Amino acid sequence: MPIQVLTVDDEDFDRRLMQRALSSDARFGEIILTDSAENALRSALSLNGNAVVVTDIRMPTIDGFELISRLKAGEETRYLPIVALSSSNSTDDRANALEAGANSFIPKPSSKAEKVAMVSEIAAVTYAHYEQDSMLAAARFP
Repeated sequence: MPIQVLTVDDEDFDRRLMQRALSSDARFGEIILTDSAENALRSALSLNGNAVVVTDIRMPTIDGFELISRLKAGEETRYLPIVALSSSNSTDDRANALEAGANSFIPKPSSKAEKVAMVSEIAAVTYAHYEQDSMLAAARFP
């Protein structure tokens, strides 16, 4: 199943860069672009079972840290893998994103290859882990 990606960034240019990078790789299917955390929270509810959220950290109103926290707190969205993006070189931003629940962090700017590799790796690792947990649970409690 192709990976569905929800890309959240208040900068149109950055959203389009991510879209171009990911759409060139056959592992990715639908790429949903949204310009705010508010829109992302609504869009996340319709994601399929093989999806990744890629979010900028620095956004107006609700920033990426808060978006990540809310997604991880949501009943339907808590298991979504999340990749945080930021043009900040601050180790605090990276640490705060991971502490909020992001699975990975990509600095901006980054190459197309870095974006594709990181997003596909996070999806593969996350969903392989969930599949293994499901199989173990089924084996223990038939």
